[in-house]
Amino acid sequence: TLAPSLGYAFNPACLGPHESLVSMLWKFAWANRLPGHTVVSHAAKSTIDPYDGISATLEDINAKRVASTLHITQKSLRLSTHRADSGRLWCHDLRFCSRCMARGYHSVVHQFEGLQRCPIHGTVLETRCRSCGKSTRYHLNAKLIDAPFGCAQCGSRHSQGPTCICKRSPLLQPERTAITRTFLG
Repeated sequence: TLAPSLGYAFNPACLGPHESLVSMLWKFAWANRLPGHTVVSHAAKSTIDPYDGISATLEDINAKRVASTLHITQKSLRLSTHRADSGRLWCHDLRFCSRCMARGYHSVVHQFEGLQRCPIHGTVLETRCRSCGKSTRYHLNAKLIDAPFGCAQCGSRHSQGPTCICKRSPLLQPERTAITRTFLG
């Protein structure tokens, strides 16, 4: 369990609208220099093997504990996860926009099955690493959390340049509007 005597370094202001749970946990783990297995074990509803992991759904995570740890509302947490009752088809591989990843941002919207392009940048969403050619399962596990904004297979970044993980790079209003409209359908 995560239980430091002095607390954790995490600023929820560095989160964007409809940011995915995976993206939030990447930032949290990075800011606190925590290994993926610790973060995944903490997020799980029950005792699990953190290398097998859990799905990024409300059904598998301890929503109250995760929301409290990240200093966000449970509503924000619900918006960052896939809900089985949402009626939306969900891509089981990590889908990403390399430009969003460079900004330290991954949206839950990127995981919507029918979406082919990033609503912010208009670029085609990718599923395969440019270095090793492999895809990563969109599943909370130690290996994924240990590779923030990159490939869980080889560790390469999913952006062409450096990734700004916790530097405040807010989405501009048109970007916020584009992602919210896509989320609402």
